[in-house]
Amino acid sequence: YDLRKVLLFPQQVGQISIEPMSCDVIVRVRSAQQRPRSIFDDFFDAYQEVSKSVTTSKLSISVNQLPQPKPADFSGIVGKLSLSTKVSATEVEANQPITITLKLQGSGNLKMLKNPALQFPQDFETYEPKATNNFNTTDAGLSGSKTIEYLVIPRHDGDFIIPSTTISYFDIESNSYKVLSTDPINIRVNKGANSSSNAPVYLSSLLGFIFLFK
Repeated sequence: YDLRKVLLFPQQVGQISIEPMSCDVIVRVRSAQQRPRSIFDDFFDAYQEVSKSVTTSKLSISVNQLPQPKPADFSGIVGKLSLSTKVSATEVEANQPITITLKLQGSGNLKMLKNPALQFPQDFETYEPKATNNFNTTDAGLSGSKTIEYLVIPRHDGDFIIPSTTISYFDIESNSYKVLSTDPINIRVNKGANSSSNAPVYLSSLLGFIFLFK
């Protein structure tokens, strides 16, 4: 009977010991018979409950060092990963929001996945990314996906590029490091009705500057 199952991911190299676990259980045992047994005893045997302490064996796990050198962006993910990218729009007007979605999917110690650091143009207003985890724990390990949404708002018109970003992990099947990368994203921003680059906004800022130093 399985009392408990725990999925473990070692975080250090060397011999790791898992101490024994013990618990007290109640066992039903057949009472000792003082009279001669008959063919009806199997139907009418008396039982009693006996307390018994049971203990597991001590476990020793050998954790090997990952190969060196490690990629610069390696964050400790060991397993199997894939990466996909989706952009809500590649051409917008200034001050219109854009959502960039990255989805990491696979198996391994997925809870260690960090949000990839995308580099946005200075003219883009950025917000804290929203991450959603969808993990499943089975006898085979941890699997599922992590979805990260980046919301940005370009404030000026022009042509912009969001550079490629990389994520490294150690692939247990090939026993080697793998690098996943996104494609560069080209964004075309057109002038909008409320674009901050329009002349009235610039004039207002200039008048405020003159007023302060008059």
